[in-house]
Amino acid sequence: EISQLMEFHHLVDPISKGKRVISIDNHPINSNIVAISLCTHSSFEERLWKSIDEQQSHLLMYDIKQHISPLLAILKSPVECPVFRFNPTMPKLAVGGLVNGEVALFQIPSELTNSMKPTFDNHISPDVISSPESSHRQMVSDILWLPPGIQLNSKGRLVQESHLTDVSHQFISCSGDGIILVWDVRARDIAMGKLPFIARPKQLMKKDDKSLKWVPIFRVRVKHFDSSSAIPLCKMMKKSLEDGNLLCSATSGDLVSVKMLADVVTSTPFSDGERARPETAQIDATREVVNWIRRDHYRPALTLEQSPFLPELFVSVGDSNFNIWSRTCEDEPVFSSPNMYIAKYTGGKWSPTRAGILYLSTTDGKVQIWNFEEGDLIKPSMICSVAALSIETMEYIVCNDKEHFLVIGDSNGSLRVVAVPISFVTEATTSTDTIRSNFVSASCLSS
Repeated sequence: EISQLMEFHHLVDPISKGKRVISIDNHPINSNIVAISLCTHSSFEERLWKSIDEQQSHLLMYDIKQHISPLLAILKSPVECPVFRFNPTMPKLAVGGLVNGEVALFQIPSELTNSMKPTFDNHISPDVISSPESSHRQMVSDILWLPPGIQLNSKGRLVQESHLTDVSHQFISCSGDGIILVWDVRARDIAMGKLPFIARPKQLMKKDDKSLKWVPIFRVRVKHFDSSSAIPLCKMMKKSLEDGNLLCSATSGDLVSVKMLADVVTSTPFSDGERARPETAQIDATREVVNWIRRDHYRPALTLEQSPFLPELFVSVGDSNFNIWSRTCEDEPVFSSPNMYIAKYTGGKWSPTRAGILYLSTTDGKVQIWNFEEGDLIKPSMICSVAALSIETMEYIVCNDKEHFLVIGDSNGSLRVVAVPISFVTEATTSTDTIRSNFVSASCLSS
């Protein structure tokens, strides 16, 4: 049975019309604000023939609860920006991953209002763009901000805790070139020699020098076992780096566990303000960084997300089906959905209030709501028609206790804000216990 979700807002701008909404990110402080990234329907060959001006792209920032003038800002990118992420601790900073492999850092105004309508004359351009020769060789496929408690230096070692603050300064990016890059937004301070515990520049930059060569502070080459061939990456799982291992999805559909840090982490001081660890902590081209590889999908994963209630559970969404994995049993998924044959999946999101609710978007403009608390593991509990076109991306936003929205971008540049049914918002008292019993405990028994 197909239901209809109540549409709260429908946003479309002349800039976005006819383009794909390929990325949505929510402001970490003001939950009413979202930023969307746009891409054309051009093929690779068509992009090659475009001029520099034609390659420029835009990102739009909206206030989803403002109906009269919702557009807050226009961000300008030199090329298309398929990935965009706000800094979770400093929202005035945002980073975009570009199709040419570079990353761009944006300075967002602290106070965003719709009092002055954004135009092309007052758009926001990148504050700094990474050096092309030091960036990825292929499109940036995913970006993750490192939490404040984790900082790496140029040797791949953890920075001593005395140098840490409650602010995120670093992020990692991945690409189809099989390389994970670690970036630091304090590039100018590093170049001027102010942060020797992060990196020591070969030549100090003068204070009045306006030129800045932004390069990654560290890189990890992800290769197949006993082979020099790279593993192309498309997704990284947030919060999976806390144990030193980063969980990624390869373009082949495999799950890959990457060792980013050393095996032992202590707080004993090491050289240059590092935390003590073996000399093998430096990850280079000769070191095996892949812990394991597991078959997940036969095509690239579209979503790789950890459960907000049970950290040991995570979901990977492919175009044909989705799998739920348990980190207590990593040999095979604890649940695999039936295959989709007519329409395909385009992404998925866990519910932030119910441990057993999963939302999935499809190419026929529908949203599937799976409720694992009811014990029905064969079909979704509800299928909701949202758009007439393919849903390209979806984000779950909590404005307050009663207002929960799915922000959905389609293939024609429209942004739809639909209300989540109240029955799926109210927290169930036994939901976490039910899911742990169904998936986590079952996986332990089977192993």
